[in-house]
Amino acid sequence: MEEPIAPPDGPPDAPSGTCVPELLFVRGGLFTNGKVFRVNLATFEEQRVSNEADTDIDAEWSPDGTRIVLVRNGSSTVTVDAAGGNVHTVDTQSGRFLLAPQWSPDGTRIAYMSIPTAGGASRIYSADVNGTVGVNLTPGFDAANPRWSPDGTRILFTSDAPGNRDVFVMASSGAGPMNLTNRALNDDAPRWSPDGSKIVLIQGSRVWTMDANGANLVALTGTIFADAAWSHDGEQIFIVRDPDGAAQLQVMNANGTNQHPIETDPAADREPVPSPDGTRIAWVSKRDGNFEIYVASPDGTNPTRVTNNVAPDTHPRWRPCLP
Repeated sequence: MEEPIAPPDGPPDAPSGTCVPELLFVRGGLFTNGKVFRVNLATFEEQRVSNEADTDIDAEWSPDGTRIVLVRNGSSTVTVDAAGGNVHTVDTQSGRFLLAPQWSPDGTRIAYMSIPTAGGASRIYSADVNGTVGVNLTPGFDAANPRWSPDGTRILFTSDAPGNRDVFVMASSGAGPMNLTNRALNDDAPRWSPDGSKIVLIQGSRVWTMDANGANLVALTGTIFADAAWSHDGEQIFIVRDPDGAAQLQVMNANGTNQHPIETDPAADREPVPSPDGTRIAWVSKRDGNFEIYVASPDGTNPTRVTNNVAPDTHPRWRPCLP
């Protein structure tokens, strides 16, 4: 295994008093013996969270930064401490893949997808972190990619039930699912703004925003866009422009103005993830011939490769700011 390397000048230091400079990421995938790692951005030291035997993917920090939820062997959602110990099974479902677990903002529940291994409609479940029986929030209703609202009262998701992929919202109990987009174009990657008042999404390869109730749907870009993520304060949106697969990381104001690249060496850029304190942006790039994780200042300066391995490194997640 190759060791992570820093550029000659070293990684940019986090300002005093900000968040822990640490990323969670996944090396490999569901069918390639995926493992979860942490990497310290000051030293580039990696710590494996996963054990030797199991395949782990889709790892997410708890809101307080003390525990990690992940998908183990495709069929279980489990939580572990930051070192990978103190394992607790949240849910296991035979004959189904469990994917995309998401902590509720208060850290008491986890929402996740459940998909039949033989094919068929996906469902969204929610379970208490202590492992009570998972509750199917979308019975008889195709649903995927759950996202808790910042106040924890609602869950955003996508569904192919209308015949194309639309964005829906429902109460955290599963009550009252409502189609927010209901248009002929497929919708992808919906995300709440930090204050929960807006949603950003990809529709027809354009970046759009709308109010939390689906009103005021506005296109902010032209076509050929593949992903979007709010800045920590909701003032900007990081976007991925993807012409012919040469994806490039860009940024714009939340109203669509001042759109410009922050990545000067684009190569299949993906997964922009701003740090919770706004001092850095992490993303995945193939600029060195393999998917690796990079970090930079929000304006793109001081780009730094933080992983270096023959297996693809993806799914970067910042450790939350600690009290």
